[in-house]
Amino acid sequence: MRLRSMKAALFAAAFNLALMPAHAAIPANTMAQFSQLSSAQQEAVAAQYGLDVNDLRGQDTTVQEQPINPSLSARQLQPGMASQRPQLQQANQDGLDAPLQPFGYNVFAAQPTSQTPLADIPVPDDYVVGPGDELRIQLFGKENANYRLTVNREGSVDFPKLGPISVAGLTFRQVSDTLQSRVAEQFIGVEAAISFGTLRTMQIFVMGDAYQPGAYNVNALTTVTQALQIAGGIDTVGSLRKVQVKRGGQMVQQVDLYKLLIWGNSEDDIRLRPGDTVFIPAKGVEVSIAGLVKRPAIYELSGPAALSNVLGLAGGLKAEALKAVSVTRRTESGLKMFTLDLAKSADRGFTIRDGDKIELLPTTTEYSTAIALKGAVVREGAYSYQSGMRISQLIKDSRRDLKATADLDYALVVREINPQHEIEVHQFNLGRAISVPGSADDLLLQARDQVLIFSRAGNNDFADPSATKLAEDAQKRQQRLANQPYAGQGMMANQGMMANQAGVAQAAFAQGNGQQAYAGTGNQQQLAASGTQLTQAQQQSAQLASATARAQAQDQMVLDPQTGALVSVSDLTDKGNVTLTQVAKSVGMISLAADSREALLQSVLDKLKAQASRQHPVQIAEVRGEVKFPGVYPIGSNSSLADLVAAAGGLSEPAYVAELSRIQEQADGGLSIVHQRYALSDIAKLNGAPRAKSKDSLSILANPDWREEATVQLFGEVKYPGTYTVRRGETIGSLLQRAGGLTDYANAKGVIFARESLRKQEADRLQFIKGQLRQEISTLALRRQTSSATYRTSPTEAVGLVDQLENTQAIGRMTINLPAILAGQKNMDLILENGDKLYVPTFQNVISVVGQVQLPSSHIFEPGMSVQDYLDKAGGTKKQADTDRIYVIKADGSVMLPDSSYWFSRRSGALEPGDTIVAPIDSDYLDTLSTWTSATQMLYQLGVAWSAIN
Repeated sequence: MRLRSMKAALFAAAFNLALMPAHAAIPANTMAQFSQLSSAQQEAVAAQYGLDVNDLRGQDTTVQEQPINPSLSARQLQPGMASQRPQLQQANQDGLDAPLQPFGYNVFAAQPTSQTPLADIPVPDDYVVGPGDELRIQLFGKENANYRLTVNREGSVDFPKLGPISVAGLTFRQVSDTLQSRVAEQFIGVEAAISFGTLRTMQIFVMGDAYQPGAYNVNALTTVTQALQIAGGIDTVGSLRKVQVKRGGQMVQQVDLYKLLIWGNSEDDIRLRPGDTVFIPAKGVEVSIAGLVKRPAIYELSGPAALSNVLGLAGGLKAEALKAVSVTRRTESGLKMFTLDLAKSADRGFTIRDGDKIELLPTTTEYSTAIALKGAVVREGAYSYQSGMRISQLIKDSRRDLKATADLDYALVVREINPQHEIEVHQFNLGRAISVPGSADDLLLQARDQVLIFSRAGNNDFADPSATKLAEDAQKRQQRLANQPYAGQGMMANQGMMANQAGVAQAAFAQGNGQQAYAGTGNQQQLAASGTQLTQAQQQSAQLASATARAQAQDQMVLDPQTGALVSVSDLTDKGNVTLTQVAKSVGMISLAADSREALLQSVLDKLKAQASRQHPVQIAEVRGEVKFPGVYPIGSNSSLADLVAAAGGLSEPAYVAELSRIQEQADGGLSIVHQRYALSDIAKLNGAPRAKSKDSLSILANPDWREEATVQLFGEVKYPGTYTVRRGETIGSLLQRAGGLTDYANAKGVIFARESLRKQEADRLQFIKGQLRQEISTLALRRQTSSATYRTSPTEAVGLVDQLENTQAIGRMTINLPAILAGQKNMDLILENGDKLYVPTFQNVISVVGQVQLPSSHIFEPGMSVQDYLDKAGGTKKQADTDRIYVIKADGSVMLPDSSYWFSRRSGALEPGDTIVAPIDSDYLDTLSTWTSATQMLYQLGVAWSAIN
């Protein structure tokens, strides 16, 4: 029967071979049957179907197996982590607060995906061959053949031409030697190579607290740990210390997986046999080990164990762990705490029981015998302390050990004086300590001292806008000028007034940029008339802004936003306004804030305040006034007022006299403040200077005749324009005399004077006005809801106009009577301040008419012509003009409201060259359509009401 089925298979194979390529192979199952026939049967079958028996015998009946290459990917190391394994990272990162995980369960945790046993694992020489195993035999030499022989139930294999050979119970090495010797004896000139084919399968049981207990088909090489992985691992309630292997109802092996996990000992991991049961009982004694050990986790003990052995399970202690171990134990009366010293033999042998919690805490991070060096030094940190050590031994070379900004006149040693860690402060001169070793300033150090070296740049330098943003302000000023095409235009839009001379200067500036002079004048007229409508002006201004931004040369001429003068960019960068004090403050701005007095002294001051008591007042004092670093400073041992001044960085230039305010306790227990003046020479004495006491307040007062140097800029028609340094009390008249007076083309009545302090006041007022306008618009919106009138401007548009005030810049212009000043009238003269600007325009014989007129334009001044005459020349006023509020902006910036006689009289002196006539818009104006709409609604409502009555 077997021969018949095999012949049919060979017939089909022969037919397929005729159609298939030459390299095609006969199916493996057919060749397996062919190999089991005798040699005579094989030759007969091959001849019957026209096949070469040698080809069939040489045909490899196995399926070509693809090599399995492990897939490895790069794993990024994290040196900062205590462990690279995820299960240990969390425990090490979170320390004692991290939830501990049971140890070892993750190693065997898996998810079974198939019940098919593995068959491609290598077979060791000591493997015992049994029924179901397959042997691969290759004969080579005089005769070539391949055989796949399966061990039958009787434990033998049927070897062609050799007959049955018993192999059951023999190891793979013994079977290989037996078969090779038999082939050598029976076949002359033929050798055999023996290898293993398919391993036999067997059924085992994994029971107890496994992840998926049950029966599994595994290969004959399966060990206990492999069986556990096939079953998905051990549940966390199961034991890792007492895994049992049962065979025939008897336990043949108890496996302690901790031997494999911790010490790498696999002697208990035996090979299973068919029908074996791997049983996992519930876990036994369990303890928690947390804190500074190598592997914090929950461990299972095989029984009560010594503390040292239990810590060995966790990998031992970390280097920073304290040798004192805390053990918490649950008893019937509650929790009980044991503190054990690992340095003692008896404590190391302390018996650990079920449920104990072991914690190992860190040692202190403070240095016991070191010296800390902080501040403006090249190498901060802790330094080794030696008995008799001094400052000069800690800092040997100022160039090598100190930063360039280090203060050599002031340094501190902070020293602990008792076990409560209270401190005292010792002040010394760092420069003398380094240059004169062994001097009084070269202090003798003690263990745990802190040496603080301060920087000459304090935090105040970073907060002082005048010192930290000199270059930044200059750059922003240039950008602001580039974005503002008409400086005079902005002034008109903001305040509604500007002399016509500025408009002429703007027109000239527009011509210089390739624009029409009339464009600039027209924009001014529109702005002065509308007050807040900037749409057309902004569009035309953008062209000049672009041209200004493209030209970055320092000699480019732009308009000063405060005076309208045509000046160079370099004159507006505040280069002439940089004072000596600002330069002094800007030194050391690149120093780190961590080196400043504020940063280093904060913790010292807090400690001194915390340790103060009635018997020991707080040892701090305040220094303010004309010193480089005003503030609160600690009082060192035997410190004088001179030491306080040195702590504050020394005296500044205006310093003149010192005033000491000291709190004294009276006999009745009350407190009084005593003030006393000292000359600076008395304070500066190294010996004999007044001593500093708790809560002293030392004020260094300035010289009353000293003032910061001030600069004033002159533009326009003066003989020698430029930036001038002025003394205190100098006036406009005296400065113009220094500048050579005015030129022959100057218009003294049209002078523009701007002051920085006034500009700041105007900026505050603009913010206030903006808030008021928003409130009025909100009120108007509510009023519109109850009114039948229709307004041309909606509240939304009004809010948009108010938002344009954000772009409005304050000017700070002051109206002065320059002709009177030049005539020597002292009451008209003005004392100059720092940052003042004076622009004397060129005389222009022009009268400008702007606002709500038919054609805003400029006209030649004709003596005797009235306001109405110039309005008629401009085509008259528009319908929406407010004729009751027409006003005149004089050349000097003042505003004149003409009386009724000005409309018809031709009195001379009413108008002067350079004046501007403004016809404002009527804010209550309603167009005809809106009026008729309101009237129609009223008539309609009356008609409806009358119809209802009738």
